[in-house]
Amino acid sequence: MSLWHITEWAIFVVLTATIYFLSAGVTFAAMYRWPNVFNGLVLSRIYSPLEALSRRSQKFMRLYNDYLNWCYFRSTGYENTVLRPFIPHDQVRILVSDAQLAQALAIIRNISIEGHFTISEWGGPGEGRAIHSTTLRITAETHILFENVRDPQTFDLIAYSHEADHMWRPTWMALIKELSLAFGPESVVRE
Repeated sequence: MSLWHITEWAIFVVLTATIYFLSAGVTFAAMYRWPNVFNGLVLSRIYSPLEALSRRSQKFMRLYNDYLNWCYFRSTGYENTVLRPFIPHDQVRILVSDAQLAQALAIIRNISIEGHFTISEWGGPGEGRAIHSTTLRITAETHILFENVRDPQTFDLIAYSHEADHMWRPTWMALIKELSLAFGPESVVRE
């Protein structure tokens, strides 16, 4: 293969990656603008490589989140208002068996009581199995989600906030510490 062919392939790969990245922002904005037209689950799977990369790299996460916000604001005209989508700031996976679920929920409830936070829980059938979702609302602009949508034994713990890290990070760290103590540090997997 000649140098020219390698250069052509490199240009093709860079252009394809750039178009993929840019389409994520346009799709994200369109999904919020016309939610009945777009299937969020399908789109989340299409762009899951970008989400995975943003969980592994803080620099990419900042770039990606800032770009998604920019696209959303440009498409809706809400740039200077309080209406903003929640984008994950941090995420870990917690390996929890069915027998341990009650203990994990008790830890979340205790932290909710100690911090005087609102908590909401939902459980029911979904995708042929039991799905559980708990939201720990720290403020109107900050919440932490605990759910097993992807896998019955794996719960995603995700921090969402429009506020500075000091508003959610202490509660986040307390949750991770308590869950690690209860189930072992190997059960808390950072993505």
